[in-house]
Order: sequence, then C-alpha cells, then structure tokens
Amino acid sequence: MSTIYKERLNDLLKGSRLILASNRGPYTFHRSKSGNIEKSRGGGGLISAFLSMLSDVDVTWFSVARSDVDKELGLKGRA
Repeated sequence: MSTIYKERLNDLLKGSRLILASNRGPYTFHRSKSGNIEKSRGGGGLISAFLSMLSDVDVTWFSVARSDVDKELGLKGRA
C-alpha cells in the first residue's frame, strides 16, 4: 500500500472502529509437532492491505475458521 494511500485511509478511520468480515483471516493457526500453536500469515489483497494498518486502526476481523486450531481459538475468543 502506498504511503499516501495509507495516510489518507488512517486519517479517514482515525478514532473509528473497523469491522471486517472475510472468507480468510489475516492468520491461520496450527499446532507444531511439539504442540505449540503457531500462526501463518494469510495471503491475498485484502489481507495485505489491512495488515499494514492494523497497528493504527481499531479492527475486529471475522473470518471462517480454516483449521481445527482456528476453530479452537475462535471458540475461546482468542486469536
């Protein structure tokens, strides 16, 4: 995302709460062989665009659970 576009979008959304709903979320979670939960960044334009501004805007992202660990974390209200 270009710097100018990001600045304009941040100015527009500053102080607002953004709610996103998409098929894929910004991360997919899985368990390593040792049993620890690990995350992998999702791909796609929507994810790339919004991940760059998540630190500047209050975002709640709803998406489909794509793995058993995604579902487990979603049911616990964490991700």
